[in-house]
Amino acid sequence: MDPTERPRAYVIRLPGVFIGYGGTKEQGAFQTVVMAFSEDMAWDIAVQCDIWERLPFEVSNAQIFPKDPLPLP
Repeated sequence: MDPTERPRAYVIRLPGVFIGYGGTKEQGAFQTVVMAFSEDMAWDIAVQCDIWERLPFEVSNAQIFPKDPLPLP
């Protein structure tokens, strides 16, 4: 990894069926934002995160993407 490379914010969104308590499946979708060097690292961090925001819309599959796109050169 390049020492000048900096972590960036990644958004991770999951369908409600991924998050449930006591065997129940939640409706809707959830998201969290984590700081990481890559999407793989962001997923690893998010799996350990216990703060998820409920979204007012459905998400059909797991999504990982940068919160802020990189500027064009």
